[in-house]
Amino acid sequence: GLDAFELSEETATGRLRQKGAFLDLGGIAKGYAIDAAVAVLRETGITSALVDAGGDLYALGARDEHGGPWRMGVRDPREGPSDRHDHRQPIAVVALTEGSLCSSGDYERGFVVGERRYSHIIDPRSGRPVEAAANVSVLAPRAVDADALATALSVLGPEAGLALIDGLEGTAALYVARGEGGELVAHASRAWADVVISGLGSERR
Repeated sequence: GLDAFELSEETATGRLRQKGAFLDLGGIAKGYAIDAAVAVLRETGITSALVDAGGDLYALGARDEHGGPWRMGVRDPREGPSDRHDHRQPIAVVALTEGSLCSSGDYERGFVVGERRYSHIIDPRSGRPVEAAANVSVLAPRAVDADALATALSVLGPEAGLALIDGLEGTAALYVARGEGGELVAHASRAWADVVISGLGSERR
């Protein structure tokens, strides 16, 4: 937990208070790397690119000379681990000309025991894997924020998580929960309908 970590604003350093504790930056690492890559592209004068880090994405500028947006798919969490050469249909498609789409879920790094699926995302309040989130996708201006928020929403749940997103400017989210019968139940933030082209969350609420 956070009580094992101490951060000093004066010296911009941190330390672990407990022996054997460690700091895992997996919740923001890909987002941070994407933003760093985008900064390099901008510095070299590139104005149009799509950066992909293991399914977390950043759209830099328009896709073509006509100003068309990049189209990004949200994975179906029922399909399990991905094959980069497969042709699975996304559960939602969004259009973006500037910003990031990052997702967290239990389909890539989760595991199944018996008939029950367990997520790799741990709820710090209980120390157990989160149960509701099948897939949480967040759109934000920076990838590091989208990455962190996707993990945070997985823990918070759809109601509290989307309330948080609705209070953040330029941010949208789709929260796909598993129902008691295994069915997928979609919850979308207010701004999600402004960016989604098709699929879950395309109807305004």
